[in-house]
Amino acid sequence: MRTIHAATASPEVAGIVVCGAAGVGKSRIVREALTAAAANGAEIRWAVATSSAKELPLATFAAWAEAASTDSLQLVRGVIESLTAAPPDTPVVVGVDDAHLLDDLSAFVLHQIVVCGTAKVVMTVRDGEPVPAAIQDVWKGGQLDRLDLQPLSMNETGMLLTATLDGPVDTHAVRRLWKLTGGNTLYLRNIVEQELGDGRLEKWQGYWQWRGDPVLPPGLAELIDSRMGSLPASVSDVIDLLAVGEPIELASLTRMTDPAAVEEADTRGLIALDDLDGRVDVRLAHPLYGEVRRNRAAPIKLRRLRGLVATQLASSHDREDVQALVRRATLALDSDLPRDADLLVKAARGALWLTGAQSSITSASALGERLAAAAIDAGAGAEAHFIRRIRLVLVGKRRGCRRSTHQYAHWRTDRR
Repeated sequence: MRTIHAATASPEVAGIVVCGAAGVGKSRIVREALTAAAANGAEIRWAVATSSAKELPLATFAAWAEAASTDSLQLVRGVIESLTAAPPDTPVVVGVDDAHLLDDLSAFVLHQIVVCGTAKVVMTVRDGEPVPAAIQDVWKGGQLDRLDLQPLSMNETGMLLTATLDGPVDTHAVRRLWKLTGGNTLYLRNIVEQELGDGRLEKWQGYWQWRGDPVLPPGLAELIDSRMGSLPASVSDVIDLLAVGEPIELASLTRMTDPAAVEEADTRGLIALDDLDGRVDVRLAHPLYGEVRRNRAAPIKLRRLRGLVATQLASSHDREDVQALVRRATLALDSDLPRDADLLVKAARGALWLTGAQSSITSASALGERLAAAAIDAGAGAEAHFIRRIRLVLVGKRRGCRRSTHQYAHWRTDRR
């Protein structure tokens, strides 16, 4: 707010462009800033550019155009005069939401206002979208300041939740909501409202806690669908594989799918690449993409895809790594692959080790019990039974967790 105010008050710049991903709060922060400017005596003009009107000349500023005029130059001049008209010594601020969607004539109007200095300009631009040349000219010429809005950090997410819910929020719930939404305030608001309404986000012993799995509100799912766009079948396969098994090494992903489809998914901004010591892992660009795709896909398809990822992991160079074993077994457990008792025991053992290594033990110990139970069903022996019993101790005090982990290590040594 202070940055936007400084840009609209300074005689050295013509205004500011606020950039960021969809849903991080660009429109809201600009509207709040313009409301504050109006309270301080400024005349405010607010316009919203839309994709449906991008091909219509002066569509964004149609409310300020003279319908009787047929001459383009006269029409543009009239719009500029109407937008910037104000009583003497009264500043004018023109705000434009989604300026990357401006039609050419509207972009020219904004360009002229900036160049002539007849009003201050505040606009929002979505990251990754092409910007009209007229806007680029004033932007790159240094006439506009720039503010990049980032998604909320986990701490900021916790602060916002605490303020919104009027009470402290359990750390585990904050972490889950932050990971699910990626710090996107629009997504966070939609999900919190849904979870509150359904009773899964509730206050218990003085803290807000989140129990169960999230249910995406239909409106949010449709919004994410529209952001992802209509996908060719080959690109859908890439997204669905990542939805059940991310992260997936790039080389493995291109073996399971069409390499050209992986490239197109990258071009569309649907995936993100992480370079880790020479290994390139691929993730979905946003966690909710996976939630939407899993909700949309047929269960049989999801089982097949999990089996495909699990089979690929079995041939990877780090297949004996603890986390890789647990991940591979969990995928196989929910797939159409036959149960492998030896794999399930190893994975249950790995989940037990992860329980001892983590400060939060609930999810890892529950997974260990599930894997051990599946191993028993698949014909595993005494070790699987012991892992399942020891979980009862792990959900107790942390001190008990440490004793049980050591006890388990000694039991395995004696057994050998």
